[in-house]
Amino acid sequence: MRGSFTVSDFHRTASKLELNELGASGVLNPRLNFYGEVSLMPEVKEVRLEVSLRLEYRNELIGESKPLRETVDQNDKNVSFEIVTSQRLLRHITDGLPSSESSVQIDAQLQGVGWYYLKPIDERANGYQTGDDPEPGEWKEFKLHNPKLTISIERSEWYEKVLSRTKSEQYRFLEIALPRSDSTLAQEWGKTVEHLQKAERAYAVGDDAAVFSYLNGAREALPGTIQRICDGIHDTHKKKAVNELLAKVGAYIHSGRHVSQTGPEDGKFPVDHMDAAFAIDLMRTVLSHLSLILSTERDRASRQ
Repeated sequence: MRGSFTVSDFHRTASKLELNELGASGVLNPRLNFYGEVSLMPEVKEVRLEVSLRLEYRNELIGESKPLRETVDQNDKNVSFEIVTSQRLLRHITDGLPSSESSVQIDAQLQGVGWYYLKPIDERANGYQTGDDPEPGEWKEFKLHNPKLTISIERSEWYEKVLSRTKSEQYRFLEIALPRSDSTLAQEWGKTVEHLQKAERAYAVGDDAAVFSYLNGAREALPGTIQRICDGIHDTHKKKAVNELLAKVGAYIHSGRHVSQTGPEDGKFPVDHMDAAFAIDLMRTVLSHLSLILSTERDRASRQ
């Protein structure tokens, strides 16, 4: 990831801000972190900044940082911006990525005010003073006039440095649904959860066909055999309904794992990004409900 801003008024550029690193933290209240460096232009002695970073994706506000207040002299200054966002907005960005795009394109704008003063004229490389320049040693205040800048983030970087660190929504659903008191169930479903995480990563990087393969792996990794997974359900009608549902979900997931043999999609996987999103949400819902049913039935059996 890389983005470069000029810090200037209409007359003179005082400094440059280079964003060069991305990070994230927080699960219930995720935060994006952008790290960079401010450097002065050769004629400038010192700069004071009071600026914020604003992010948008497809005209939707992702968040805006608190004002950064920094003084920069002859040494470059490392700076960081923390932007509070939400899981829904992170998902909005990921959902909006066509499979064909290799990077996330986020609009960023630097806003705020600054002050600078210049070196003595005889210390400047160009050795001149214009009518709009402040007198040497005097501060000049200016308002930033930066157009929106597009920051490009590789999809793999978006997953590794943002989604995986905020746990995105893959954990938010499962941590609620998998009963924490049922340690046996949590252990038995370890492989299933692992495959679901791999499906999330494939979805984030645009490998939609792989999503279906990993989801099928999640289904097959359920403890025992898929035909016997519901044996612990006491109610025969409920057992039959859940078994039929699992079979239909399995058929849908399986259909996305093979290339088409006819039609305009001949030789290609017949799935797109929205198909992958639906498949992941469908599997989350089924696994969440199934885990609760099995845990409840197991608890009931232990009390008899």
